[in-house]
Amino acid sequence: MAAQKAFNGGLCVHADPTLFSTIIRNLFSNAVKFTSDGGTIRISGVVNGENGGRAIIRVIDTGIGIDAVSLKKLFTLDNKSAIKFGIAGESGSGLSFLICRDFVKLMGAPSPLLANRAQAAY
Repeated sequence: MAAQKAFNGGLCVHADPTLFSTIIRNLFSNAVKFTSDGGTIRISGVVNGENGGRAIIRVIDTGIGIDAVSLKKLFTLDNKSAIKFGIAGESGSGLSFLICRDFVKLMGAPSPLLANRAQAAY
């Protein structure tokens, strides 16, 4: 598995360091869990001028992705049918996405999740 990072020079993120590091750690952990050997995980950051100058941090992987039905249930507490199994058979309930969403909201930012079967990005 290859990990890549790409950040614009001078990117500065004003965020709670504990919440921010927990978000990045959870997203990266999920990417590792659902990406097989030979896959790629990319973490990037840019400043979006159209978004009030907010930084956009992306964790994108070439893993198994999230199907549309599971995606709709992902951000609900009743998502038992959304449980998936990682590449090594470990279970994933989506709890870390709920935590990430809540932490992002606590810091006052939107929390988009884009996903398809080929890749997922938060």
